[in-house]
Amino acid sequence: MVVGHREGAWDLSVDTLQAVKRTRSRPLPVAREEVTKDREEKAPASLEFSVVLVQPRFQGNIGLIARLMKNFGVSDLRLVDAPKLGSQAWKRAMHGRDVLAAAGLFKTLDGALHDIDYIVGTSGISSRHDKKHLRNFVRPADFARRIRRITGRVGLLFGRENYGLSVEELASCDLLVHIPASPTYPVLNISHAVAIILYELFQPKSRVHVPKKASGFEKEVVNRRFSELLAAIDYTPHKRANTEIMFRRILGRAVLSEWEFFTLMGVISKAIQKAAGSGQGAAGGQRAAGSGQR
Repeated sequence: MVVGHREGAWDLSVDTLQAVKRTRSRPLPVAREEVTKDREEKAPASLEFSVVLVQPRFQGNIGLIARLMKNFGVSDLRLVDAPKLGSQAWKRAMHGRDVLAAAGLFKTLDGALHDIDYIVGTSGISSRHDKKHLRNFVRPADFARRIRRITGRVGLLFGRENYGLSVEELASCDLLVHIPASPTYPVLNISHAVAIILYELFQPKSRVHVPKKASGFEKEVVNRRFSELLAAIDYTPHKRANTEIMFRRILGRAVLSEWEFFTLMGVISKAIQKAAGSGQGAAGGQRAAGSGQR
């Protein structure tokens, strides 16, 4: 649970978020300082994300974040007062080197945020008091679910590795996101924090193939065949009822796919046939032995 977060502390309704966009009192767009390549300046027609790193210190983190952005389909990286990109950054970026190459370089945070509609700040520290609005946060999953209802450009603001975002920078944010972690060491590495938030944002867009589940009728068929198997192997009669219940519970927890149902049916049916064949062979042998004694 997020420390200091209370349901309703942040009103993330569509109307509220759109009002933030309409009423934002920011200076007119300013020219970007030292931008590595020209970018098309136009308001997005849909929801778009920009990752903004404020005074990142370590080359490796910058490269890792570029790689993570590539993983989750985000391409707009903005670096504020960052060191010159060296070999460590390019090495860590891996297949995200195109994201790193296209990164915007800015001297000031205002320059990096000039076309941002919503500023979302992040911090490893949250408040225990409802009145401490400066550090009143929402969870990444809540933010990701609700922000999808709006349009515009969202700036995901990540602070310095050593002390994060300043009080002034936090105060300028429209929303604040906190990743809950162990109170003994709640502050995550910046690249890990970026990974968690981008993962949550990516989920609504992902399409994972879900196998077709076995129907209720098919599950009953498996349970019935299992009962037949217990009888075929001459399982202890007074234990059968509990064993059948246990098997039913196992199937319930497993949530069988249709393919798993057919596979399991094949195994059980084969076992029943084997058991029946062994029983017939044993019975035939006993009859033969009996006839020889007469």
